[in-house]
Amino acid sequence: MTENNERIGRTEFKTHILKEAEKQKILRQVSIEILDYCNYNCDYCYVHGANNSTINLHQFKNIINELADAGTLWVTISGGEPLLHPDFISMYSYAVKKIPYVTIFTNASLISSEIINLFKEKPPYEIEISLYGVDDNSYDSFVKKSGKFQLFQSGLDKLEKNGISYSLKTTITRQNVNFLPLFIQYANERGVKYRYDSLVLPKIFESSSKINSEYRLSPKDAVDALLSRKGMLEKATDIYNGRNSNDNRLYRCNAGINSVAIDSKLKMSYCVALREPYYSLSEDGKGIEAGHQWLMQMRNQNLDRSDKCFNCDKKALCRYCPGRFYLETGSEHIPSEWNCLYGQYLYKKIMMSKENKRGNI
Repeated sequence: MTENNERIGRTEFKTHILKEAEKQKILRQVSIEILDYCNYNCDYCYVHGANNSTINLHQFKNIINELADAGTLWVTISGGEPLLHPDFISMYSYAVKKIPYVTIFTNASLISSEIINLFKEKPPYEIEISLYGVDDNSYDSFVKKSGKFQLFQSGLDKLEKNGISYSLKTTITRQNVNFLPLFIQYANERGVKYRYDSLVLPKIFESSSKINSEYRLSPKDAVDALLSRKGMLEKATDIYNGRNSNDNRLYRCNAGINSVAIDSKLKMSYCVALREPYYSLSEDGKGIEAGHQWLMQMRNQNLDRSDKCFNCDKKALCRYCPGRFYLETGSEHIPSEWNCLYGQYLYKKIMMSKENKRGNI
């Protein structure tokens, strides 16, 4: 089985397990932010301006023990940059003993010989690495730190030399959108899986919570970036054709049902985007299972008839997400203008494609 086929198989397996977990309301997937700071200074990052908080090793082990007892299958260790944590090696080693599938999100600039030996002995389920540029100038200017591209390249070289698989990913912004063909080429030359997304979240830790309008692509450009990927127009068309116009649940994803996020302040929430409401594992003291039950109860809401999204047939296309709405408008019930325009433009593209197909018959 090739690496690409293996990853496709992993994705299908994971999707199947999570669908079964949704039916049973079992917590199968958890993201743990072990710290909220980074060795980069990317302007667009939603954790930019964090408070330098961390989960300590004792707290982390308690979390992993509870998750293992609950039957959790997937844990993602993230940050910030998780490899900055002084106890990362101990944390990772403990997690892989208890949890079947452990994923690491990293920028690869801190991959040392010690980390390589750790991953060789106890391979992660996945390592997802952010790609910010393809040379010293484009990379270092984006992360606002000098010399980082060389460290990034060195990290990838070490992984490849030791047969440790990884994938690359990019958040596409106004600053790097013109590099997209080069990003794809770079990943192809490395022979690794690559994905990109135009989603830029408001900065969670800034008091103003102002949207990064100077970084996020316009809705039109974001749709065009999406549709530049092979098969995405057909996929979007299938999603629209299969929409359920009568589904007026406020929360339409699985967040809080079979997946949650735990941040570096031990706040347990639906996901990394929607950090409120949260259940405090440090203050409430009743543990993850109690927090999971509380979050499921809290998300059991419907859209109000007066909500703009209530009768909208494009919420299957607009990247509908109450968490993003909350960050941008201050309410889960008020959609952002960006999402509305995104849905309208994608709908227009779908209709144009249908008209063109009819014209060719």
